[in-house]
Amino acid sequence: MVCLLACASCASAVSAPSVTPTLNRASSAEQSAALADGVVTYAEYQAGFERLVSCASKHGIEVKLMGEQNKVFDYAIPGEGQPPAEFDQCYAYEFADVDASWQLSREDTSPAAVLAEKCLRKWHLEVPAKYSDRIALMDKEGIELGPGCEKR
Repeated sequence: MVCLLACASCASAVSAPSVTPTLNRASSAEQSAALADGVVTYAEYQAGFERLVSCASKHGIEVKLMGEQNKVFDYAIPGEGQPPAEFDQCYAYEFADVDASWQLSREDTSPAAVLAEKCLRKWHLEVPAKYSDRIALMDKEGIELGPGCEKR
């Protein structure tokens, strides 16, 4: 059995939102530096993931890259159940805040955002730039986010 971790989603608008880290735990100097200017770049995201994989490997934990969608990594930890505590520690120390910041910056071009755009166009509605605004408009219009984009 493979334990999949949530790492697929979100999207980037033209400019990434500023994200200020609120750390209640220790972070590596590299993760802190990536967050210092409030914007995580793709290179910083990739480097954080590489640090996560390296840290996990030092604890005998394999991290399998399953793919990438919208410049967000899909990865898995082989095994059953929850990942080992050492993985969670590596994730928090090397990648958690970089990962969260990067995924938030990708929200507006995520697969869900693309589907929301398709649904709004199906019903001949103007498509807002932000995913959250698309969802709010769909809710107001009673449109379901799904392959058929049906009205409730």
